[in-house]
Amino acid sequence: MTEEDVKQTFSELNLKYKVSQEIFSEDVPAGKVLTSDPSGGAKVKVGSTVELTLSKGSDLAIIPSVVGLSVEEATTKLSEARLNIGQTLTVFSEKATAGLVAGTDPASGKTIKPNSTITLLISKGSNLVLVPNVMAKTTKQATADLKALGLKWVIKGKGTKVKNISPKEGTQVKRGSTITLTVG
Repeated sequence: MTEEDVKQTFSELNLKYKVSQEIFSEDVPAGKVLTSDPSGGAKVKVGSTVELTLSKGSDLAIIPSVVGLSVEEATTKLSEARLNIGQTLTVFSEKATAGLVAGTDPASGKTIKPNSTITLLISKGSNLVLVPNVMAKTTKQATADLKALGLKWVIKGKGTKVKNISPKEGTQVKRGSTITLTVG
């Protein structure tokens, strides 16, 4: 029974009501009566006031999106949502620049119990890099450039200068990808 239902029913019975408190309930939807004092079925005098306890609904927190925020801003936003940060992990992210928040685990939009602990994911930056121009460089120079970008390589042919590169320079690849250097 909602407060509106109570208002109508009590009016018909010439009774008054007062909402004494509102509490969270996993079983009773928000706005519905949880308990009354005196309880339902009890005899009361006409014109008496019945005290009601209404449900605030389920006490769940919704994880807000904090992608792109600083750690400090994300911590504040999560705290306001009644959530705690348990640990932080650094991850590659195409959504957030290095040092900013890339997301949470569990993900934003999920509902969990208030004061739960979540993991904050901090961006290491993009996992994608552009294949550098190493044409005509020595094998040693070329492999140093690839290593600096977190790329692996395979050398084909004999010689000391790079004659071809695959994938071609300027191609976007994931860190850890293998680049073929043809030398001559």
